[in-house]
Amino acid sequence: ILWSTQRYSYAEQEVPELQPQDISDPRKAGNVFSFSGCVVGSFQSSKGMVRLTLRNTLSEMNIDAVVWPSAGKFPKRPGWGDQVSVHGHLGEYKGKPQIIPVAVEQVKVIGQCEPKTLHLGEASEMLGQKGTFGPVQLLNVERFTSKKGKQHLKAIFRQDSAFVEGIIYQGSWKESDFEKLKSKPRLRIDAKVGTFRNKISLTVKSYDFIEG
Repeated sequence: ILWSTQRYSYAEQEVPELQPQDISDPRKAGNVFSFSGCVVGSFQSSKGMVRLTLRNTLSEMNIDAVVWPSAGKFPKRPGWGDQVSVHGHLGEYKGKPQIIPVAVEQVKVIGQCEPKTLHLGEASEMLGQKGTFGPVQLLNVERFTSKKGKQHLKAIFRQDSAFVEGIIYQGSWKESDFEKLKSKPRLRIDAKVGTFRNKISLTVKSYDFIEG
């Protein structure tokens, strides 16, 4: 992952907008780009790292904006439905592109948006794809330890008459959320659709509680 602890402004230079071809070009790694999109997932780790999943419907690109604690602290962390503009270095983690700002000032909320949410009943038509589902109810959640000692969560989600099982890997959930997750809350979940034991399954990347 490429990032810097220096604080400076990109306003004095022309920052190109990130394009799909930039992601596939290894020569562009580490270069500074701008990217704007709708927040469809927002997660903060126990160590203070913030990951915003952004979706740009015009370019049909999804990318994570990763803000490390060294970049500063958000006065208010951007959340689901915020339209965000980010300037940062192009990086990669586990084969997935990221844009990494050097300071929280380079992440700006520029408006509101209404990202498309999917119904759980549509999951069977989305194998291998990612989407935002909701509102879903978390019917059951159980903690388990993997063979490598990681703490993951097994979950069952419901939306109307549709039921889908899923997993939330360590790093995508917070210990401080566990009791609330056990209370059968309503959620929006950003997840990838796959199968497990010949059944549709969701790998949840991030979640937002729906209050009220």
